[in-house]
Amino acid sequence: MTLLEKLKQQKIGFGRESRNIHRFEQRLQKDLIFINNASIKVQKLDVNNLLFRLEKALQLNAPSLNEYIIKLIPIIINSGQGILFTQLLEKAIQHFLQNGMNPTELFLAKVKYLGLVQLESKDRYSILMAAVPYARTTKDHLKIAMAKAIYHTDVSNYKAATKHFQICLKTPNLQDKDLAKIHNGMGINYFYMFKMERAKFHFLQAGHHLKQQMDNRIMAANLHYLGRLFLFKGQLKEAMNYYVEGLAYQLKCPEELEAIAFWHIRMGELLVSQNILEAAKDHLEKSQAIIKQIKSDGAIQTVQDITTASFYQQNGQKRIAKTTLINAIAYAEQKGFSRGVLLCYVRLFWLDLTQLHLWSALKNFTKAMVTFKKGELRRNIGLPLISKYIFQLIRRSMAFLKSGVEHTLVVGASNEKILSCTCPYHEKAQ
Repeated sequence: MTLLEKLKQQKIGFGRESRNIHRFEQRLQKDLIFINNASIKVQKLDVNNLLFRLEKALQLNAPSLNEYIIKLIPIIINSGQGILFTQLLEKAIQHFLQNGMNPTELFLAKVKYLGLVQLESKDRYSILMAAVPYARTTKDHLKIAMAKAIYHTDVSNYKAATKHFQICLKTPNLQDKDLAKIHNGMGINYFYMFKMERAKFHFLQAGHHLKQQMDNRIMAANLHYLGRLFLFKGQLKEAMNYYVEGLAYQLKCPEELEAIAFWHIRMGELLVSQNILEAAKDHLEKSQAIIKQIKSDGAIQTVQDITTASFYQQNGQKRIAKTTLINAIAYAEQKGFSRGVLLCYVRLFWLDLTQLHLWSALKNFTKAMVTFKKGELRRNIGLPLISKYIFQLIRRSMAFLKSGVEHTLVVGASNEKILSCTCPYHEKAQ
């Protein structure tokens, strides 16, 4: 074969490869449209096809590879097929590194995935640190700083989280959507530190920025936490209104099944506190079904169990409530979810107190404080925090012993009464 013939054949080969990549890129674009328009439940066959094409996209170095991986995350999470996706994601990161491409978005995708399956995974922070040298733009640096702040929130390191959010605020030319996410994050951390007025200020600031530039996910989270804040204050009607309003925005993001499950749990929590047990049971069954579907390994199962235990307690099934909490502690300890362990012990404390099992209540109070010291207190250098925590426990314990009405750290003392669930699911049934 002459040199001219060799060059001609090589040219034909390059042309075929180029056409193959072009055709495959068109296939990926169709997939992206499918993903964007997908219903909440995606068939297992569809997920397998999407993962197969992801592997092929890696081989062909398809232009849409980055976007494709990020869009796949909620689909894979909701299908419960995360193990194969994790392997392919690792391949993608190595592929980007070997070809001199920017892997920042892929690192962040892996961090997001790990946060969904194991909230306090230590690998999340090491991956974030590995991403830092590859950040090339202001936007890259902002995303990494935001991810660090969210990580510290998830592991109950509230002071570190607020510092990272403050760093984010110094980023030049922030959009209203970015400002909303930062203020919402700061509000969440102040909420967990019992600084309710500061939390409310930041939630309202987030709402202001969302009026300028709407983002359904951020607005849903914003209204969710405003509902929790008013529930803590004992303003139950306000809490219900915020929850119901938040659902409208959350349902515009049907791929976020875990967030929808959390919404059902919080509604169940509010309804249990008002002894509206049939509606509460509906919400808790819906949330448990979603958790089972997505095979979540994260914090949500512990929160579900705590609320389910409250339901059993209100329904007079106190022995089952106690067993549920003991099992939840074992699960949360196995997953390294220290805040979940703490909440379980606090819940056990209330359960014993309502039955006037004072010695057992004291033991669970002590265990709660030990867990608090090892977790949130150690991470937040927190004499002010522990004093607020103990104050809330003692104040609400005294209120219970005086009136016989239970008010936990989640639901504040209130004279308000809610007679029914006003969410769309139950309004249709009424």
